[in-house]
Amino acid sequence: MWRRLAGESIASWAKDFLLTQHEGQCPQEKYCRLPLKDRSLPAGDIAKMAGYSSKNPSAQPNKWKRDGANFAFQHKGINYFPRYALDPVESYRPYKALAEVMRIFGQTKSGWGAAFWFAGLDSFLDDHRPQDLLATRPARVIAAAQDEVDRAQHG
Repeated sequence: MWRRLAGESIASWAKDFLLTQHEGQCPQEKYCRLPLKDRSLPAGDIAKMAGYSSKNPSAQPNKWKRDGANFAFQHKGINYFPRYALDPVESYRPYKALAEVMRIFGQTKSGWGAAFWFAGLDSFLDDHRPQDLLATRPARVIAAAQDEVDRAQHG
């Protein structure tokens, strides 16, 4: 089933892009803006929001990425982390459900692939975007991630 981003159908290049590893690159600039616009932050901005050390502001966000608690995607040489994945109640640490989603995705999605998945309308979620439900309906987002992987594996 095709996903829609901001009311547009994803072109055939995107289907292949979402199912393969393309870390550090985005195939068409107009689509790169979607996950970036007001929804993602560089590590330094996250460190400021959360009150982390200014000596090495990327240390904690990059640790979350290494540990599978969060993901990042690179655009023009900068790693961006999704703002919607951070829980303001927990000092802007990633929502716990995100670690489970990333575990389910394993090696099937790059950072860009995960960003597009979270930004896309998902039929499993009644055409809601996973990023909009992560904080309020985490179990549904986890189930949608499993459905995404199952559909990719079984066609």
